[in-house]
Amino acid sequence: MSMAQELSEGAKPVYALLADGTTVEVRPAVPDDFDAVKAMHDAMSPDNSYLRFFNMSRLSGEIEARRICRNPAPGSVALLALADGELAGVASYVPLGDQPDKAEVAFAVADHMHHKGIATLLLEHLVSLARSQRITTFTAETLGENTAMLSVFADVGLPVERHYAEGVIELTFPLPSQNMDSYLDVVAERERRADVASLRHIFAPESVVVIGASRRRGTVGRAILDNIRDAGAGPPALHGEPARPADRRRAVPGLAARPARAGRPGGHRATRRQGA
Repeated sequence: MSMAQELSEGAKPVYALLADGTTVEVRPAVPDDFDAVKAMHDAMSPDNSYLRFFNMSRLSGEIEARRICRNPAPGSVALLALADGELAGVASYVPLGDQPDKAEVAFAVADHMHHKGIATLLLEHLVSLARSQRITTFTAETLGENTAMLSVFADVGLPVERHYAEGVIELTFPLPSQNMDSYLDVVAERERRADVASLRHIFAPESVVVIGASRRRGTVGRAILDNIRDAGAGPPALHGEPARPADRRRAVPGLAARPARAGRPGGHRATRRQGA
């Protein structure tokens, strides 16, 4: 089953990687998402809200949430991107009434999630869905100063026509049909970079936790911890220390105790090498 079929048939959500390696859930908007969509738009800075709606109305967020979640136009599609269950971005398209093979696209990204590739990722999903519904062309309007959104359209891998009038840029770009090689190459390159970013915390970690290290040399856990510390350069070495005071005598010398993170299994505390 293709990604477009999964989304359009209401199957399980699709998971994808952003430019920084963050995993997001992509799924269609439903009526129950109204409050979250409204809250995301209401929380946008005045500048970002103006770039999205071309006005400063306090009602813009509610109107947009209603359009996306409760009163969608016939044939329209609205997708949400969620990171750790929190709404990070919204994208939609609406077929033009007099030209049903064309659709207008629009995006909004939560202020704290800019520059992570959310709009680009959602646009790729919209393209896939639109092609399955025989839409051949996307259109969009954006202010001339909205460089971030202009970059999204320029970098998506599709030919773009621009028409400028009174501060607004109207963009038109045909969707890939027969020859999709160049577009798919751009998509594959974005996915490759996201894959690399998602592995960065493994190959270049900020810290390393060793569970099971003890004072007794020669044990597996202690040997791993000593090797990390002896390497000199690299991330700070941490180990799991029992939370019970009676067991803390087993703590590894040279590691100062730190409070445990909430939800860490086994009730262990994290300890960090002194001076790290």
